[in-house]
Amino acid sequence: QLSPTRSLPQHVGIMGATVQDEIWVGTQPNHISVEMQSTNTELAEEIQTSRATVMNYIEYLEEARLINTIYREGNEYPKKPAAIYLHDSNLVYGMQAPGITTQNVMETFFVNVMWRHHKINSTRRDGVFLIDGVTNVCVCDRSRRVKNAPNTYLARYQTEVGRDNEIPIWLFGFLY
Repeated sequence: QLSPTRSLPQHVGIMGATVQDEIWVGTQPNHISVEMQSTNTELAEEIQTSRATVMNYIEYLEEARLINTIYREGNEYPKKPAAIYLHDSNLVYGMQAPGITTQNVMETFFVNVMWRHHKINSTRRDGVFLIDGVTNVCVCDRSRRVKNAPNTYLARYQTEVGRDNEIPIWLFGFLY
């Protein structure tokens, strides 16, 4: 398998390797979606460049549709993203990252189908996204129990039929 630095131009390859390392590490073992645990300063020191350059590289990767950056509500570029997801859930399998979980792939899929027409922000709860500043959507499997809060919907995977505030995640694919 080629390293990321061989598949990207050198100035992007360094960042590509760092992002891939971050994707493989994350805040939890085997967490493919990146919770940006490192500060921009730490990333800049690691690749021997400035903090602004790190943020520019992340922005370039997003513009190239390789990643999607998710910010907390009220934050946006050039602030540090709360999470980074690969732009296409199929890329997860191409990376052959260790320990890919269904939850990681489903969150990546959800962000990918929603980003084009909606503003997506992260929340403090794992797997919950704020859509257009109004609606919370929790990406989860059918076994996860979630409090029934107003303006909260469940994008369920491993289910075929929805009810009440539960929507099978495959239906979101029609938004793409």
